[in-house]
Amino acid sequence: MEALERDFRTDVSLEFIDKVHAAVEDRDTWLFKDHATSQIDDLRTCTGSSMEGAVLDNLRFISVTDKDSIDILLQATAAALEDHAARCIRQVEEHYLRVSNAPRSAEVRARMEDTVAATDLAATASRLLRIDSLGSLVVSKQTGIDDGVELP
Repeated sequence: MEALERDFRTDVSLEFIDKVHAAVEDRDTWLFKDHATSQIDDLRTCTGSSMEGAVLDNLRFISVTDKDSIDILLQATAAALEDHAARCIRQVEEHYLRVSNAPRSAEVRARMEDTVAATDLAATASRLLRIDSLGSLVVSKQTGIDDGVELP
C-alpha cells in the first residue's frame, strides 16, 4: 500500500489537512452542526486534487453527532483512500484486459482487491494524517533555517 500512501502525500497538502481538521474540530463549539458543514463546504475552494475533494465529500456524509472530530477525519480519509484504491485497481484491470486476456485481468483485480481488503486503511489514514496514539493531531513546526524544503 506504499503506492496509495505516496499518492495521498502527493495529492493532499499538509495545509489542507490542518484546515479540515480545524473545521471538523470547530464543530464541537457550535450549537448548530450545520455551521460546521458550511465550513467544510467553504474548504471546497482550497481543494487542489481529487483526493482532497474525496475527503471533503466523505466528511459531508459521515454522521457527526456522536463521534470525536479525529474519528470523523480518520473515517473520511480512510474512505477516500478506499475509493482511490478501487479506482486504481480498475485502471490496472483495464490495462491487463488490453494486453492480456479476461481471466488474467480478473485474477489480477481479485488479488489487488484482497490486498486492499486486508489493509487497515484506518491505520494508514492515521499515519498519513500524522495522528499520534492519543488521538491528537501532531503538528510539525519549523524552528530554524534548516527546516525548509528537503532537497533530494
